[in-house]
Amino acid sequence: MTVTYRDEQFEPRRVRLTASGRTRVTTLFAVLGIIALFQGVALTRAFQAHYHSPLVFIAPAVVLFGFWMVRTLLNTERELLITGKLTTGHVIEASKSPKGAMVTFEYSDQSASRHTRTSRDTTDALKLDDPVPVFYDPERPGRCAITPGSFYELV
Repeated sequence: MTVTYRDEQFEPRRVRLTASGRTRVTTLFAVLGIIALFQGVALTRAFQAHYHSPLVFIAPAVVLFGFWMVRTLLNTERELLITGKLTTGHVIEASKSPKGAMVTFEYSDQSASRHTRTSRDTTDALKLDDPVPVFYDPERPGRCAITPGSFYELV
């Protein structure tokens, strides 16, 4: 898989999971792993009891979908930070919630189209009117990631 978003010659940016990103990802995968373990036990018992309904595969399929979804979201964010075109946006709304801060930010792509997106700010550092680095895909400019607030950080 070859991905090149930036037009100019470049060295790919180096990224790594932040400390809070590692904690959140580890927690997500641990919870999904525990659920998968219970589902494996339940499937084994169902087959030992000669219960062969296709319905027994729904819950394990949902767990596998969860693993796939988390992995896909992390890879997308990582890919955008490594190869995405960089612009500066600004925070137009910041709100705190029990699950962490949420920010709405606005940015312009290379064709001067304006985009507004909402993202979780894991650092709780962004305030109203703060500038924010936005990494976006020029082919699909609405697809973006911001720092701070990402699971990843630039190294």
